[in-house]
Amino acid sequence: MLVQIRRSITASIGALGDLRFTRGFYAYIGSAIGGGTDLLHRVRRHFAQRKRIHWHIDYLLASPSAKPVAALLIPETTRLECTLANALLSEGFEPVPRFGCSDCRCVSHLFYLGSSVQKAKEVLYRIVKRLGYQGWWWTPLSPEKDRYSKRYS
Repeated sequence: MLVQIRRSITASIGALGDLRFTRGFYAYIGSAIGGGTDLLHRVRRHFAQRKRIHWHIDYLLASPSAKPVAALLIPETTRLECTLANALLSEGFEPVPRFGCSDCRCVSHLFYLGSSVQKAKEVLYRIVKRLGYQGWWWTPLSPEKDRYSKRYS
């Protein structure tokens, strides 16, 4: 999921404490095993303004300066988040230490991708394609709320 930080902020992220976030776009890598409806349900939850604060990403998205922009949906029955996180790390993207990965040994599941939404989307698409997966972008601003805005194969 792409998250935009509209201005640099310090946000309290649960047990991680106060973390500094630079203005720009971040890739949050998560999962919703089951694909289809389960995947879309999880993504919609992240885009919802009112929700119970549970995950690290919920704390970040509670800030008025943070907003989810789009989600690259990859319907798989296996957990891919560590593979994707390690690919972003190996390409030199800056991780937010320990964010979103309290249930694994990854450095992070949140990475700073820079100030261009288009470049951020291209990076994620390229990595997903290189790893041999297919996905498509979803945004609640799509003409049909439950349609995927652009499919990649």
